[in-house]
Amino acid sequence: MARRETKNLEEIVNDVIAENTNALLEIQSGMRESIDKLVNEVMHRANVKTDPGKIRQLILQKIA
Repeated sequence: MARRETKNLEEIVNDVIAENTNALLEIQSGMRESIDKLVNEVMHRANVKTDPGKIRQLILQKIA
């Protein structure tokens, strides 16, 4: 993935996390399926084919 795409992806991840505090709280309480909701939202907004595993990793890093 190009450096610019990674930066844009990180910005999208930050936005999605900020806008979905309920999902974040669910994840922190152990409801891991809520991560999928966030991953799907990031993929939808990114408008590029991105590895869902990479997005999941970014989300987990941001909320850790």
